[in-house]
Amino acid sequence: NPDLLNRQNLWNQAEQSELKKDGSIKQEARLAKEIEIALPHELNKRQRQALVTELCQSLVKGHGVAVDVAIHAPHIAGGSDDRNFHAHILMTTRTATGQGVGGKVRELDRHSTLKKIREEVADLTNRHLAAAGLDLTVDHRS
Repeated sequence: NPDLLNRQNLWNQAEQSELKKDGSIKQEARLAKEIEIALPHELNKRQRQALVTELCQSLVKGHGVAVDVAIHAPHIAGGSDDRNFHAHILMTTRTATGQGVGGKVRELDRHSTLKKIREEVADLTNRHLAAAGLDLTVDHRS
Protein backbone atom coordinates (compact mmCIF):
# COMPACT_ATOMS: atom_id res chain seq x y z
CA ASN A 1 0.00 0.00 0.00
CA PRO A 2 1.55 3.33 -1.04
CA ASP A 3 0.22 4.93 2.17
CA LEU A 4 2.63 2.75 4.16
CA LEU A 5 5.62 4.41 2.48
CA ASN A 6 4.90 7.47 4.60
CA ARG A 7 6.38 6.94 8.08
CA GLN A 8 3.54 8.72 9.87
CA ASN A 9 0.85 6.79 8.00
CA LEU A 10 2.66 3.49 8.62
CA TRP A 11 2.80 3.87 12.39
CA ASN A 12 -0.69 5.38 12.62
CA GLN A 13 -2.08 2.33 10.79
CA ALA A 14 -0.02 -0.02 12.97
CA GLU A 15 -1.46 1.64 16.07
CA GLN A 16 -5.01 1.59 14.67
CA SER A 17 -4.71 -2.16 14.13
CA GLU A 18 -4.15 -2.59 17.88
CA LEU A 19 -7.20 -0.64 19.07
CA LYS A 20 -10.05 -2.21 21.00
CA LYS A 21 -13.65 -1.61 20.01
CA ASP A 22 -13.90 1.22 22.54
CA GLY A 23 -11.02 3.04 20.81
CA SER A 24 -8.39 2.41 23.48
CA ILE A 25 -5.17 0.62 22.65
CA LYS A 26 -4.84 -2.98 23.78
CA GLN A 27 -2.74 -3.30 26.92
CA GLU A 28 -0.65 -6.08 25.40
CA ALA A 29 -0.25 -4.28 22.06
CA ARG A 30 3.12 -4.47 20.37
CA LEU A 31 3.47 -2.29 17.31
CA ALA A 32 7.05 -3.03 16.31
CA LYS A 33 10.05 -5.28 16.74
CA GLU A 34 13.39 -3.46 16.82
CA ILE A 35 16.69 -4.76 15.55
CA GLU A 36 19.82 -2.73 16.15
CA ILE A 37 22.81 -3.69 14.04
CA ALA A 38 26.42 -2.56 14.13
CA LEU A 39 27.78 -1.36 10.80
CA PRO A 40 31.45 -1.69 9.88
CA HIS A 41 33.25 1.64 10.09
CA GLU A 42 35.53 0.36 7.32
CA LEU A 43 32.67 0.75 4.85
CA ASN A 44 31.85 4.22 3.56
CA LYS A 45 28.44 5.85 3.95
CA ARG A 46 27.13 4.61 0.59
CA GLN A 47 28.30 1.05 1.30
CA ARG A 48 26.72 1.01 4.78
CA GLN A 49 23.46 2.29 3.31
CA ALA A 50 23.52 -0.44 0.63
CA LEU A 51 24.04 -3.09 3.31
CA VAL A 52 21.10 -1.83 5.37
CA THR A 53 18.87 -1.49 2.31
CA GLU A 54 19.58 -5.09 1.27
CA LEU A 55 18.83 -6.34 4.78
CA CYS A 56 15.57 -4.39 4.99
CA GLN A 57 14.44 -5.65 1.58
CA SER A 58 15.11 -9.19 2.75
CA LEU A 59 13.08 -8.65 5.94
CA VAL A 60 10.16 -7.26 3.93
CA LYS A 61 10.23 -10.15 1.45
CA GLY A 62 10.85 -12.85 4.05
CA HIS A 63 8.31 -11.79 6.66
CA GLY A 64 5.84 -9.57 4.78
CA VAL A 65 6.33 -6.69 7.21
CA ALA A 66 7.01 -3.00 6.70
CA VAL A 67 10.30 -1.60 7.97
CA ASP A 68 11.38 1.83 9.15
CA VAL A 69 15.12 2.37 9.45
CA ALA A 70 17.46 5.01 10.82
CA ILE A 71 21.21 4.83 10.22
CA HIS A 72 23.24 6.60 12.89
CA ALA A 73 26.78 7.90 12.75
CA PRO A 74 28.80 7.85 15.97
CA HIS A 75 27.97 10.49 18.57
CA ILE A 76 31.52 11.37 19.49
CA ALA A 77 30.79 14.56 21.45
CA GLY A 78 30.18 12.55 24.63
CA GLY A 79 33.32 10.50 24.24
CA SER A 80 31.70 7.57 22.42
CA ASP A 81 33.67 5.37 20.04
CA ASP A 82 34.05 7.12 16.68
CA ARG A 83 33.54 3.75 14.92
CA ASN A 84 30.02 3.22 16.30
CA PHE A 85 28.05 3.31 13.05
CA HIS A 86 24.78 1.45 13.54
CA ALA A 87 21.21 1.11 12.31
CA HIS A 88 17.91 0.88 14.14
CA ILE A 89 15.40 -1.16 12.17
CA LEU A 90 11.76 -1.18 13.27
CA MET A 91 9.62 -3.91 11.76
CA THR A 92 5.86 -3.86 12.06
CA THR A 93 4.48 -6.81 13.99
CA ARG A 94 1.78 -7.08 11.34
CA THR A 95 1.99 -7.74 7.62
CA ALA A 96 2.07 -4.89 5.14
CA THR A 97 -0.53 -5.56 2.45
CA GLY A 98 -2.08 -3.77 -0.48
CA GLN A 99 -4.92 -2.77 1.83
CA GLY A 100 -2.64 -1.54 4.64
CA VAL A 101 -1.58 -3.23 7.85
CA GLY A 102 -2.76 -6.85 8.09
CA GLY A 103 -2.45 -9.82 10.42
CA LYS A 104 0.11 -10.50 13.13
CA VAL A 105 3.49 -11.98 12.20
CA ARG A 106 4.11 -14.37 15.09
CA GLU A 107 7.36 -15.81 13.74
CA LEU A 108 9.20 -12.62 14.76
CA ASP A 109 8.70 -13.63 18.40
CA ARG A 110 10.55 -16.92 17.93
CA HIS A 111 14.15 -17.20 19.05
CA SER A 112 14.93 -19.28 15.96
CA THR A 113 13.76 -16.46 13.67
CA LEU A 114 15.89 -13.90 15.48
CA LYS A 115 18.89 -16.23 15.23
CA LYS A 116 18.35 -16.53 11.47
CA ILE A 117 18.18 -12.74 11.17
CA ARG A 118 21.46 -12.42 13.11
CA GLU A 119 23.07 -14.95 10.76
CA GLU A 120 21.72 -13.06 7.74
CA VAL A 121 23.14 -9.77 9.07
CA ALA A 122 26.57 -11.40 9.44
CA ASP A 123 26.41 -12.98 5.97
CA LEU A 124 25.34 -9.72 4.34
CA THR A 125 27.99 -7.77 6.23
CA ASN A 126 30.68 -10.21 5.13
CA ARG A 127 29.55 -10.01 1.50
CA HIS A 128 29.61 -6.21 1.60
CA LEU A 129 33.04 -6.19 3.25
CA ALA A 130 34.36 -8.54 0.56
CA ALA A 131 32.78 -6.45 -2.22
CA ALA A 132 34.60 -3.42 -0.79
CA GLY A 133 37.87 -5.36 -1.09
CA LEU A 134 38.30 -5.70 2.68
CA ASP A 135 39.74 -8.87 4.18
CA LEU A 136 37.52 -8.71 7.27
CA THR A 137 34.66 -10.84 8.52
CA VAL A 138 32.12 -10.69 11.32
CA ASP A 139 30.43 -13.50 13.20
CA HIS A 140 26.76 -13.56 14.19
CA ARG A 141 27.65 -14.83 17.66
CA SER A 142 29.51 -11.68 18.72
